[in-house]
Amino acid sequence: MMFGKLINSWASKVQRKEAEAFLSILRTMDADELAHVLAITLEWAETLHDEKEWDMFYPAVVVFTDQMSVVQLSQLANKLRREGKPQLAAGVMVWVHSLRAFANPEIRPYAREIWMHLQRGAFYVDQVSVNVTELLGRECRTHRAGEIPDGLTPNAF
Repeated sequence: MMFGKLINSWASKVQRKEAEAFLSILRTMDADELAHVLAITLEWAETLHDEKEWDMFYPAVVVFTDQMSVVQLSQLANKLRREGKPQLAAGVMVWVHSLRAFANPEIRPYAREIWMHLQRGAFYVDQVSVNVTELLGRECRTHRAGEIPDGLTPNAF
């Protein structure tokens, strides 16, 4: 029992550190840059729905129906980073933090702040979707740009 608590404590500390590092980058971005991250995040939501039937805008449901979802997305983000695709990894990491918020309630404030920053770019998503389409090599689906995942509405909204 004690070993399990140590592992959970360590994992929680790592997750908080990763979320804080991710937020430190988002905090420095302007609305145009945030729009790019949001567009990629939205496209990942569509891709994950197509491939795994996960509705990423209901992260609690995803976590509780597929307990390996966070691990799978973390692995995908790491793979994208190794392949030199940090923009694509950033979109996946938004979902990693969003799912972690329901697996570990200590992460929820970080996930809410992530979505608060992303919403600063929502107005510009249509403008940047052309650039993201070129990056992806396929059309970027951004029709959910004004949505925030269930349970992650920032306190400021």
